[in-house]
Amino acid sequence: EAFNTKLWAESKGGYGSNNQSCNAFAIFIGAPTQQQLPRVMASLVKDVKQRGYHLTTGNLCTKYLLEMLTENGEVETAYKIATQTTYPGWGYMLSKGATTLWERWEYETGGSMNSHNHPMMGSVGSWLYKYIAGILPDIENPGFAKFILHPYIINDLEHAEASYRSVKGEIRSAWKKTKGSIEYAVSIPANTVATVYIPTKEIKSITESGRRISRVKECKFLRLEEQWAVFEVGSGDYLFNSKW
Repeated sequence: EAFNTKLWAESKGGYGSNNQSCNAFAIFIGAPTQQQLPRVMASLVKDVKQRGYHLTTGNLCTKYLLEMLTENGEVETAYKIATQTTYPGWGYMLSKGATTLWERWEYETGGSMNSHNHPMMGSVGSWLYKYIAGILPDIENPGFAKFILHPYIINDLEHAEASYRSVKGEIRSAWKKTKGSIEYAVSIPANTVATVYIPTKEIKSITESGRRISRVKECKFLRLEEQWAVFEVGSGDYLFNSKW
């Protein structure tokens, strides 16, 4: 309440100076009311688009920009930022021959750039694991005894794959587009359970290794959520296929 009283700018539809950092961080901490959130998101997306899908965030808020866009229906916008090849952005670093992350967005050498191998902008790696591959911890069940697999399917991306070596064993999440469908392979370690979001446009089309998912006892249907069918899945290796 105090945060909103001090920092909400009604005339701007955003927080503070209404920039990407202010609005992304406010959304992350849950400051906007139900009525404010659509306006904050609109301000955030508008700013990103006006800047040609470039970010203006720095050390602290770059992480929140990508994650809050993704969690609030703007994963395509986040992806365009992450793959932007002109300044500023990670693609710009790559275009200049970077093999590690720089300390700054600018292309500098010598004393102007103290580190060419720096973790500050590294949250894009976390975003790729958590949202594109979809490997997420369950905060109610520490230690990956239970976790979440929730991939986002990107229009301009044909496939994505990642694995994470948890204390319980290796977790794997890999999806790829085929003709009119999504093939989604997951590995769930022994003695663990995953909440799996299977990308689909028709729940009845979902199969696992050629079987109708309704016949797979290890997969318990929980709910439909936008473009995902959500299942609780026991340990093992699974290959899901669904209409897309």
